[in-house]
Amino acid sequence: MAGEVSLKGNMAMAFGTPIIAYPWPDSDGLNAELRATILARQGESQGIMRSNVGGWHSANDFFAWEAPGIAGFRKRAEQIAIEATRAITVVKDAARTFGFRFEGWANVTRHGGYNTVHDHPNSVWSGVYYVDGGDAPAEGQPMSGKLELVDPRTGVNMIHIENTVLHGRYVIDPLPGLMVVFPSWLKHFVHPYFGQAPRISIAFNVYAAEKR
Repeated sequence: MAGEVSLKGNMAMAFGTPIIAYPWPDSDGLNAELRATILARQGESQGIMRSNVGGWHSANDFFAWEAPGIAGFRKRAEQIAIEATRAITVVKDAARTFGFRFEGWANVTRHGGYNTVHDHPNSVWSGVYYVDGGDAPAEGQPMSGKLELVDPRTGVNMIHIENTVLHGRYVIDPLPGLMVVFPSWLKHFVHPYFGQAPRISIAFNVYAAEKR
């Protein structure tokens, strides 16, 4: 048998899909403000229907709301958008700057609500921030309210090894303070939620253009 082979420097994760799941620290105060703001707005508006089945989906003007918590949330979204875009740039040693525009909406999901499979055309990044994850999954409903990102690779479920990057499922628990960001073309959905407390989140799109 030949000597050991090291693949360091000889393996590329080509065509990878960057997924960021960042748990913001010290989120209790901000989440309390956002929760009150979102529930108050829900009481004033019927909301709209998009991918949501049941539940409440605000208009896409979340970042324009003049209410407690909005400015703090925007700062977090901007920081993540900047770092995510910086992380995927191919040319690391050149100065590159980007301009960003944001669109966002709030979601309140109650018992039986879910989101169908969808994506977010025309933007660069999409994200979700969990204000309140609602009730923990009950026995027999382990996927209640969880976000699932759909593997874009054709045929990935034919042969794979569980719990490796070859596996075709990526499921995320809706933990308060967690911000998840991914390319907007990546299809995703939310499993039916079976809790009694409201599950509250903020979804957003990031539009980016390089400054010349």
